Amino acid sequence: MELEKLLVDSSKITADMAVFTIGKDPILFKKVLDFALEDKDVFAQRASRVVLLCAVKFPHLIKPHLNEIITSLPGFQNGGLKRNILRLLSQRTNEF
Repeated sequence: MELEKLLVDSSKITADMAVFTIGKDPILFKKVLDFALEDKDVFAQRASRVVLLCAVKFPHLIKPHLNEIITSLPGFQNGGLKRNILRLLSQRTNEF
């Protein structure tokens, strides 16, 4: 699946559809997470929003990747990406 097609726009319905699709597939979740952590373009910000929403709905998907996310955080250039990842960490920390 091409991630650009999954993240075609930044609407809530697109993000919710992506979360529904990704929640069933830990491998696809990892691909979306990697896409977000690359911090290359607008798709990284969209991917980070989907990662945040997945972490809320499916916390078991994010747990194995927390160290990687925290290690990557200082290098992020995209403000939206930083906000989404920091929101994820601040809102869900007690569950991890």
